[in-house]
Amino acid sequence: TGETLLRMLETRLDNVVYRLGFAASRAQARQLVRHGHFHVNGRRVNIPSYQVRPNDIVTIATGSSAEQVVRDATDLTASVAPWLQADHDNLSGKILKWPERGEIEFGQRRVGRRTNRVGGNRQTPSLAPARFDGGKIHLARNVHGRNASLTTSISLRLGSNVRGSGRG
Repeated sequence: TGETLLRMLETRLDNVVYRLGFAASRAQARQLVRHGHFHVNGRRVNIPSYQVRPNDIVTIATGSSAEQVVRDATDLTASVAPWLQADHDNLSGKILKWPERGEIEFGQRRVGRRTNRVGGNRQTPSLAPARFDGGKIHLARNVHGRNASLTTSISLRLGSNVRGSGRG
């Protein structure tokens, strides 16, 4: 079911490292795990998709060169998920229980206009309507800034006599 999929994604080792506050981003957590900086129940695990279970203990490897990076990340952490217990002083964490659907935080997806920064000017792209003209479709993307305008256009030629170049 959907809840099982969410639970499997949430209990990946790289996500747990991120949720415990041992990494500033999921990408950083994945890299730290992949480079072997974490142990699960005393054994080195370098597979980001490793599934942790309740009562598993996640610790940083003794003498790890990433210890300072992990300590810096814990300073940015306000709280951890309710299904986890973190000890930021000893850089260890415990999985208390399976996460429930209500305890899983979802990232926010941005919707709206994208803004680019090119040459120090704030620019907003817009897509001009497509134009059909005598067997060609014209698409244009206009970017308007304070000091300049840029138009990227694509023309596609439509034809009924498209053939492959291979031999028969």
